[in-house]
Amino acid sequence: MADGSLPEAAFRHYLVQDYLFLIEFARAYALSVYKSPKLADMREAAAGLSAILDVEMNLHLKLCAGWGLSLSDLEQTPPAAEMLAYTRYVLDAGMRGDLLALKVALAPCVIGYAEIGTRLASRPDADAATNPYRVWIANRPRRINQVLLHGWSTLATLRSASLPTDRRQGEEDTANSGLRREPELPDHVAIAKETTEPTPAEEFAVVLDDDEDAVRQSRLLRQQMRGVARQVAMDPNDGMEL
Repeated sequence: MADGSLPEAAFRHYLVQDYLFLIEFARAYALSVYKSPKLADMREAAAGLSAILDVEMNLHLKLCAGWGLSLSDLEQTPPAAEMLAYTRYVLDAGMRGDLLALKVALAPCVIGYAEIGTRLASRPDADAATNPYRVWIANRPRRINQVLLHGWSTLATLRSASLPTDRRQGEEDTANSGLRREPELPDHVAIAKETTEPTPAEEFAVVLDDDEDAVRQSRLLRQQMRGVARQVAMDPNDGMEL
């Protein structure tokens, strides 16, 4: 892109996929609002979401129009496997983890754009009038750097180790995870008594106990039958035949 030698078909493909990516990118920032532990983090995430939906998306559509791509072209093109793989990974990481996990998953994109913009800006031919990509080079990475990268310097403060101990335990306790935001509710109580798998020795002991019970029951039954037989033998007129 810096010297303008990138095939235009490749750039058009990127523009279409980047439009689809921005939609998923906005979903990730919306999720970061929900995952934010503090009000300041929520405001920061909301500002990033607004920047994507209200600023970046409109500017991207104008850029696409300059390359002959209509909104219909963008919406009718299926997403590339690479775009889906990364955005699904980001959203999955955010759903499973906390705000730190979500930002780490987003870091290759957000920080990567800032690095790309810095490198491209240092190339003398990047802003040449003959470079068809000079508008993108002059604007897109810089906007990402100014708007979306704001606040990422505090990423270290989101370390999981900085969370309160009781919250970290709640994140790991799947039984009580749904209750951790309502501390007045009691801890999870299992309806059915939890059992543990017996060791081989214990299992063998259980079998012995069962066998001994069966032997005792059989012995008792035989004794009862003998008693009935004696009673029958002693009174031949009781109407009971052997």
